[in-house]
Amino acid sequence: MLDLDTQLWIANDALKRRAPDIVDDACVLHLFDEHGSDPRVLELGIALLDADWHESHEELGQHLQWLRAPERIDALYRASLRFYPYHYDGGIAIRRRCTWALADIGDQAAFDALLRLCGSTDRQVALFAFKRLRGWLRERPRKRFA
Repeated sequence: MLDLDTQLWIANDALKRRAPDIVDDACVLHLFDEHGSDPRVLELGIALLDADWHESHEELGQHLQWLRAPERIDALYRASLRFYPYHYDGGIAIRRRCTWALADIGDQAAFDALLRLCGSTDRQVALFAFKRLRGWLRERPRKRFA
């Protein structure tokens, strides 16, 4: 496997060139598996989660959920409100995953983001956020900052 710097160069080049075939490739997603807590990889994850020209948002959301990285709260909040039309379900799964990721972070800023999502005009997102808030105490063992 390639070293971290080479993987980062490939992923950042794909981001710069808006190359979905490279982003959607397992090599870039492997970067998040192996080095997800590296600040450069987290920054790349935010940029890719915000990008609308590839189809790996769910995988990125999953990695961010596993990492429980508080630096990603704003990106997860934005992704919770986005529509991903390429998904069979219109992007519902990724929006649900982002609310789970916020809940799994478990700090006050994540709680506040979920509160804001409860006021969303998208009823599904509001319900997802409400469910995570309703289970906040019960799900404490899952949280990074319990």
